[in-house]
Amino acid sequence: MKIEIWSDFMCPFCYMGQQRLQKAIEKFGHEVEVVYRTFQLFPGFRPQLGKNLYESIALFKGADVGDIAKLHDRLAQTGKLEGLEFNFGQVVPTDTTDALRLIHFAKEMGKSEEFIAAVFKGYFTDVLDIGDHLTLIQLADSVGLDPQLVEQVLLSGAYTEELEKDRQTGQAIGVKGVPFYVIDNRYAISGAQESAVFLEVLEKARLEEEEDGGSQCCSDCTCGKRG
Repeated sequence: MKIEIWSDFMCPFCYMGQQRLQKAIEKFGHEVEVVYRTFQLFPGFRPQLGKNLYESIALFKGADVGDIAKLHDRLAQTGKLEGLEFNFGQVVPTDTTDALRLIHFAKEMGKSEEFIAAVFKGYFTDVLDIGDHLTLIQLADSVGLDPQLVEQVLLSGAYTEELEKDRQTGQAIGVKGVPFYVIDNRYAISGAQESAVFLEVLEKARLEEEEDGGSQCCSDCTCGKRG
């Protein structure tokens, strides 16, 4: 069974969804192939000097800083229940383009899952600047990726086309935000759903695969049959 995930490192719901999905996969007990797709949450986002995460997002979206802060406070509390530590007040606002390019490199090296986990933790928990090349090289090195090759990728601009291709593919099937999951090309799930929801859909997809192969899902559904 294949699970495709569209996500961005800037998205706390993506980090939380990653954790919940992993718990569901462990309970599922069947072989699962996870394919990571990149989908930048705020294309064109650039950090503003002297602005924290709340101020940067509020400025970019034209929202109230207080509202943004309250939302993230609630997310931090929910994250604790999932075993995740969010330090939003210290998070370094940054452009995630280079970090996302490295997902494609890590995928080729068979290290995408490890790299993604390291970057999410580095960004939200350890409050590292994941837009900084040295930081990305160190994170990649920590999961066994060759730091010299990583540096070459970062300096060359490699995998930029892959970012755009993933985005276009996502948009074609109805991805408007992240996280977004397509399970076995049968069901689509939008958002960081509870582990029980992921598990239920995994079981449904498995049963359909065993019975008749199922059908394709629609382009814009949440936990809905792609039909």
